[in-house]
Amino acid sequence: QAIVVTDGERILGLGDLGCYGMGIPVGKLALYTACGGVKPQQCLPVMLDVGTNNEAAMGIADLIIMAMEKEGTPRDESIKKIWMVDSKGLIVKGRGNLTHEKCKFAQDHSEIKHLEDVVQDIKPTAIIGVAAVGGAFTEKIIKDMALFNKRPIIFALSNPTSKAECTAEQCYTLTEGRGIFASGSPFDPVVLPDGRQFFPGQGNNAYVFPGVALGVVACGIKHISDEIFLTTAEIVEYAYKNNLATVTPEPTDKEAFVRTQVYSTEYESFAADSYAWPEEAKKVLSVKL
Repeated sequence: QAIVVTDGERILGLGDLGCYGMGIPVGKLALYTACGGVKPQQCLPVMLDVGTNNEAAMGIADLIIMAMEKEGTPRDESIKKIWMVDSKGLIVKGRGNLTHEKCKFAQDHSEIKHLEDVVQDIKPTAIIGVAAVGGAFTEKIIKDMALFNKRPIIFALSNPTSKAECTAEQCYTLTEGRGIFASGSPFDPVVLPDGRQFFPGQGNNAYVFPGVALGVVACGIKHISDEIFLTTAEIVEYAYKNNLATVTPEPTDKEAFVRTQVYSTEYESFAADSYAWPEEAKKVLSVKL
């Protein structure tokens, strides 16, 4: 019922590992069971080594646009608020060799090569790093973010830690504790010179996708739309209200229904059962010959 498929393309910042990336779907399915309660015997990891497709970060941008639309911002205006940078610099209209995915986010702007110059010119509210370029968020970039924003949002989401765009300590120190930080890898707590202590948050979806998987399995949803990921806390209610769920009749107590779908880690004892002989069987019978 739960199948995780990988193309082995983008493995924790290590790149295209092909079949060596099989550990990723196995690990995710383990989280399906540990965090979502999906029964392990209903899980299947699949590896399809089909090469790279170079769409990293596009899904993040699409979800941000969708969230902005739900808040009332028109789609065209939402796209204009997202600026993307690749290895060649700012993605703008007129730049050659843009993929179809990148063209959607190409802005009307002059070309800018370096990320520091992009931040200085655009003055963004938030920066999100997912390209696995360690140290990409330099001291100047972080200080500029603190200059432009009261609460700068700095997400260094690349894995592993060596590929993180900046550290939690750099973010909190250079923004004087005003930065809103999340990372793809865990970081230790940070104590500033004034004594304030910060506990970095890990921007990890480990508590999201297992719940989504459980909701999909429980409701029998045939197609997982992007909207579901924006309403994970209400996935069962959402599924029935939008006629996505196929389980009928609709459960009255949805929480109780979901709990019946959750895998239980409590096992019966595998030790051999022992029984006491009944007292009647212990009595010596007299037999007349």
